[in-house]
Amino acid sequence: MDSPSKIQQCQVISFDGDMTLWDFDKVMRHSLSCTLNELKQKLPNAATAKLTIDDMINLREEVAKSLKSKVTSLKEIRLQALAGGAVSV
Repeated sequence: MDSPSKIQQCQVISFDGDMTLWDFDKVMRHSLSCTLNELKQKLPNAATAKLTIDDMINLREEVAKSLKSKVTSLKEIRLQALAGGAVSV
């Protein structure tokens, strides 16, 4: 029998908008670090080689500003920011 995946073992998901339980910036940077490592492995090119976590944050902010007047989702903002980072930095 296979062991359950980590998500299957999860019993609670916490949302902490006011950062009383965890430091959002620290968690965000850790998550982006993991994402950046995966991106560099899956799409090794000159753009991803020089991409940094700060670049990713700046790209996300630029995309969010450019889509501000449009109805969109956070998922779409993230996807567009990742696509831009993989080809343009």
